Amino acid sequence: MILCIALYASSGSSDYVIDDIGLLSTDEQQELENTAAQLAERYGCGVYVIIVDDYTDYTNGSIEDFSEAMYDYYGLGLGDDRNCLILSLSMSERDYDLDAHGSIANRAFTDYGKEQLAQEFIDDFRYDNWFDGFRDYMSTAGQYLETSENGAPVDIYSDDELDPAVS
Repeated sequence: MILCIALYASSGSSDYVIDDIGLLSTDEQQELENTAAQLAERYGCGVYVIIVDDYTDYTNGSIEDFSEAMYDYYGLGLGDDRNCLILSLSMSERDYDLDAHGSIANRAFTDYGKEQLAQEFIDDFRYDNWFDGFRDYMSTAGQYLETSENGAPVDIYSDDELDPAVS
């Protein structure tokens, strides 16, 4: 946990974007912070980014374990249900994880939805367009929160279910 304290101290003490390695400029980080704050206010769900050099410096487990540890350590999420979506990015192996918590986030970011959301930023990350990828992540997260709020979360529907996108 000492490493977690160092992570937060070096991150610039931002609320939604923790950039331990300085991948983003100050202006880029601030733009993402502003977008995340607007999403949080509008939907009651935090949209976070955590960037580290190597997640294995913080856990012996997987990138998913790292996301869970950061969620718990920082007390991320909004409301009693601690609603949030976390994009954790570890640069050493370019590992990432999308981790949803709380009823709002789990409704908006289904497993299928997270797979689709990842396609919105992976194409940017592939070409080292980090800021564009994070901006796409936040923009798409906002769209998913809105569609979920309107009763049509991004998800796969079986033939036995009514697909809200078709009706």
